[in-house]
Amino acid sequence: MPRNRKKPSPGDSQPIQRYCPGSLAGRKMSLVESVKRSLRKGNEEERLWAVSVIPLLALQSETCADVLELVETFKPVMIGILTDILEHVKSANLLSPRDLMAMLDSSHLDVRTASGETLALMHELLCQHDSSFLQEDLPDLLNTVRKLSTDAYRFQGKRGRKLQRITFRDVLLYLQEGVVPEMRIKFGDETLLLNSWMMHRRYDCLKDVLGMALNVHLEKNALVRDLLKLGLKWIGL
Repeated sequence: MPRNRKKPSPGDSQPIQRYCPGSLAGRKMSLVESVKRSLRKGNEEERLWAVSVIPLLALQSETCADVLELVETFKPVMIGILTDILEHVKSANLLSPRDLMAMLDSSHLDVRTASGETLALMHELLCQHDSSFLQEDLPDLLNTVRKLSTDAYRFQGKRGRKLQRITFRDVLLYLQEGVVPEMRIKFGDETLLLNSWMMHRRYDCLKDVLGMALNVHLEKNALVRDLLKLGLKWIGL
């Protein structure tokens, strides 16, 4: 949520406590080969483990060029896996905007808010290429979002009702006026500005992966800084 982020608690999982690319440099290739081997020959559990390790390796890279090198290294084996997956889901219907609109009527708060934010994100990204995206369904969508921004299920707690209203007020404002809720996050002597649905989503994903170590990576990690458009960190002598 743009304005209602849950702060990680001390007991949350913290997969990367420090940014230490130098300590991994000597073992990088052996780690990469181990992950590739698990992707090719491992069972389902091993493959899931291997897939989860790839972004962690990327986050511990020294430069964005190192990340591109990792992508090229894993691309052949990942394409093979994705091809197998696509063969299994080829006949399945992927979620469409109308499917997401239907999920706005879910009795579960998390489903409603995730669907609303996903629709806003899809609109932001796809309208850059197709200005007619969602236009046919926009009147119905606006009516639903407007209702959710003022009403809430009676059985919801006070916090749930507040969360729903804030979320859908943000979505409604965006769909009507193109305004995305801004959020400024201070760390050290810098401020991170989140001013698009994509930037909000990137921040949330990084927070999920890095947990309490996020601020360390915001200050020192070139990839994280590039993803969040923070620029290079200049350290005075």
